[in-house]
Amino acid sequence: MRRRRLADILIIALLFALPLIMFWQQTLGGRTLIPAENLYQYEPFASYRDEAGAPALPQNALVSDLVLENFQWKSFIREQLAQGEIPLWNPHQFAGIPFLAAGQPSTLYPFSVIYYVLPLPVAYGWFTVVQLCLAGAFMYAFMRGLGAARIGGLIAGIVYQLSGFFVVSAVFPMIIAAAAWLPLLLLMVEFVIRQQPALRGRPATALWVAIGAVALGCNILAGHVEITYYTLMILAYWSAARLLISWWKGRKHQSNPSPSPLPASGEGSFRWLITRGAWLAVMVALGIGLGAAQFIPLFEHAATNFRVGSASYDQVIDWAHPLRDVVLFLMPNFYGSPAHHLYTDVFNGQLLRATNAAQTIDWGMKNYVEGAAYLGILPLALAAFAIIDGLFGKTMLARAGSNYRALFIMLTVGGLTLMFGLPTYALLYYLFPGIDQLHSPFRWIFAVSLGVAALAGLGADALVRMNTFNSDVGATHASPASPLRKWARRFAYVMIAIGILILVSLLASRRFYDQIAPLVERVWLGMARAPEAFVDARMFYSYQYSNVLLFGLFTFCAGLVFWLAGRKNPSLPAPLSQGERGEDLFPLRLRGGLGRGYVWQTLAVALIALDLFIAWWGFNPASDPALLDYTPPAIEWLIAQQTDGDDWRYITLEDPTLPPIMNANMGWRYGLDDVRGYESIIPKQYVDYMQQLAPQVQLDYNRVAPLYTSYPAGIDFDYHEVLPAPIGGEFDLDFENERAEALDLLNVRYIITHTTTELEGYELVYEDRALRIYENPFYMPRAYLGLNNIHVNEIARPSAYDAATITQDTGRELFIDFSLNQPSGQLIVSQSYNPGWRAYIRPQGSDQQDERPLDLFLMNQNFIGARLSEAGDWTVRLVYSP
Repeated sequence: MRRRRLADILIIALLFALPLIMFWQQTLGGRTLIPAENLYQYEPFASYRDEAGAPALPQNALVSDLVLENFQWKSFIREQLAQGEIPLWNPHQFAGIPFLAAGQPSTLYPFSVIYYVLPLPVAYGWFTVVQLCLAGAFMYAFMRGLGAARIGGLIAGIVYQLSGFFVVSAVFPMIIAAAAWLPLLLLMVEFVIRQQPALRGRPATALWVAIGAVALGCNILAGHVEITYYTLMILAYWSAARLLISWWKGRKHQSNPSPSPLPASGEGSFRWLITRGAWLAVMVALGIGLGAAQFIPLFEHAATNFRVGSASYDQVIDWAHPLRDVVLFLMPNFYGSPAHHLYTDVFNGQLLRATNAAQTIDWGMKNYVEGAAYLGILPLALAAFAIIDGLFGKTMLARAGSNYRALFIMLTVGGLTLMFGLPTYALLYYLFPGIDQLHSPFRWIFAVSLGVAALAGLGADALVRMNTFNSDVGATHASPASPLRKWARRFAYVMIAIGILILVSLLASRRFYDQIAPLVERVWLGMARAPEAFVDARMFYSYQYSNVLLFGLFTFCAGLVFWLAGRKNPSLPAPLSQGERGEDLFPLRLRGGLGRGYVWQTLAVALIALDLFIAWWGFNPASDPALLDYTPPAIEWLIAQQTDGDDWRYITLEDPTLPPIMNANMGWRYGLDDVRGYESIIPKQYVDYMQQLAPQVQLDYNRVAPLYTSYPAGIDFDYHEVLPAPIGGEFDLDFENERAEALDLLNVRYIITHTTTELEGYELVYEDRALRIYENPFYMPRAYLGLNNIHVNEIARPSAYDAATITQDTGRELFIDFSLNQPSGQLIVSQSYNPGWRAYIRPQGSDQQDERPLDLFLMNQNFIGARLSEAGDWTVRLVYSP
């Protein structure tokens, strides 16, 4: 028992060590996973790149979301917690928006404590390592729970944790956090259905339900609603299939009581079916209950999303993988990588820099994060071997595991059809509510990764069993002529032959390149986007040379693994006794050593890890954390303009031919308020308001856009409609201009532009080599009293108003003082209206016990309004408390 536990501990340690090696620079090496240098691609950072010591070219420009979104989120959470506040509301983007309800910041996720106790630059690396370790450990436990040998569980765990889906998705910590829990959930389903005993051999259904509920609760608290939705779908599929299979087999056992690897504890009765199903329903209900603090506000918030009904089925399918992406299962970087800036010229052996416009080699139809599908060559071969085992394996173990194989095959094939946008996706789109908001069919690689990892584990398990048992349960030696051994040798010979053929052909192509150069050029010119990434056919050939070389080498080495596994083992352990088998679906477990069998197992583990390490090495940033500490002069100036009671926002006016200014969310961690923003869930109310300000051309990217000096053909708009030039040197406040008034009502005081842009009539209040800042003299205060000619339902300024004073602002709670010198009026707060806002009024100088509720309403199509019915000096406490 102790030896078995020690083996499991060592395997879990290995599943921790592998991600730690992958991310050693971002954990132990003094670097950070946050792509800090990406900030320096945008003004005002770009012009001060030398002062900060930032590189001219970022390691990976694609992963900017980590610094523009997640880093801003975590900085805000830490700031709010330090102030003793729960971060319910974000006042800094979109004129205010729910924060905790959005989910993706993972505020309530238990492992987010890593972000709260460690410095943020190092926390991201450790969080990623821990989540990948959990993914691998849970996958290992799942496979062991299905009865697979340790090598099968280990291989499944490595493939799952180091798959492209997980490693490349490190830019989205909430995705890997949510996805890590699926194998544990599936294992708990198995244990509940089997009534798996726990300590002292007693039934422990309640324990498995509790563990499963915690796992689902953690999945929900991680905050990525899409992964939670897919998790629930896969969970329902697995639960229904396993219940029906177990029930059907129980009926057959009851009608024909013959030896069976399945226990016959009442599975064939409808009572058993209903009871087990009820336990699983309780597990899901409890899990949702544990995650309710996140799930309920997220559900309510998502219902307000501008995406609802925004994309048709045909548009969503366009975001699926094109069929040409099948090659990514064999060569992960065939279409390049945004982290690849160098390549080896095979004609002279020199390491050269990409000289195309982007200075990187990346030409996939989907971006690299969305397109990553690679799972390794040997895992694919092992998955195929698992299918062969189910078809031709004659041991009781193979027959007992056939249901699992079938379920994993169906999961994998189903996931493939969905990620490639085949007609099966229509079933999801039209039958499941909310799927129309998920514009990412490609993310079904999540299910494919789990299915292939599990099948690879079962394939490795079949190779082990092949050397342990023959077709009869009591046999202690495998026959050299057993079907599995023959198939193992066939796999070995075919893969070795293919590997050699690829390598020889590759060498020959180099030797006779001049003869095949016209063919290479036709391929280069004929592949979409390839001419954009490669300056000529020789560069295309040189880059693909390394991809094909790795493919050939790993195919050859995978064949060697099968060859080593397929050799006859002269020293075989005896099978376990009937009492030792328990009630697993794979009742005949291995005992003792396998002698030479450990050679292929060690090689298999090393080969898979090396393959996946090479595939993803260098993709994730390893940046200098000091770059996060530099503050450009323009931002320092804006910070200096913030005074108590004088709140304001800014917007940018950008030349679309130049890099963005203050790219979305960039000012958030400095406490600057921006009317733009970058977020997955943006309330339709605010999007509609901003559409009346200016065309929102970035909604496909989940952004509220800046103003632009020019717009694409077909969009009839001029930014002067929002920022009109003065007439005769003076501005006319009496003219009706809804777009300009929309900007004023947003409390926009500053307009930030490139240094080449001039705003006629607006005061230039700051300029440096990075940008210019103009002041809008007509911006409305953050809070004010509308005194007459008030337009409640229109976007229009009141003709008369008095400013109110915000005396305290914690983000979700504001104290506003004002004097009303007439019998009635309206308090208007330039903060996005949400039903979660509450208001209480009391005379100035009195205590909160003198407060009385004040009704709120939607004002000017976006803001908070409150009717006042009594003159006097008042204090209003406005609190976001959904």
